[in-house]
Amino acid sequence: LRSKADRDAVRQGLKEGILDVISTDHAPHTAEEKAGGFVSAPFGIVGLETAAALGYTELVLGGVLTLNGLVEKMSVNPAKVLGIDRGDISVGKAADVVIFDPGTVEDRATFADPLVPPAGIAHVILGGRPALRDGLVMDDRLGRSVRRE
Repeated sequence: LRSKADRDAVRQGLKEGILDVISTDHAPHTAEEKAGGFVSAPFGIVGLETAAALGYTELVLGGVLTLNGLVEKMSVNPAKVLGIDRGDISVGKAADVVIFDPGTVEDRATFADPLVPPAGIAHVILGGRPALRDGLVMDDRLGRSVRRE
């Protein structure tokens, strides 16, 4: 969002509950792709790790949302909008969990190697199995498509 007025309007919409979801295109572009200049660089930010770190820094520490509010807008509400059975931790539900450690947030807009630990993301559990533990990829073949119910 280019103008301060646009950014302020989005912050206000999030704070007032007018905007229900925060999402990204989760496109893991390389540093070389993003360095191509504003017009030729691919759209979007790197993905969840950048969105989580930015959301925490700009929205939680900035007083716009609580940490629970950020999680709701990045996990619970998108699952509701998409009609998929995700976004909460309950008995019998799929154990797809991202554990975010705000103490590890780094000022990093891109990363060249997709296996480099993402900023702020400490652990990832997919289908009840660890995919990332303490920044180390445990199994990069656990991802799968999720269909609407």
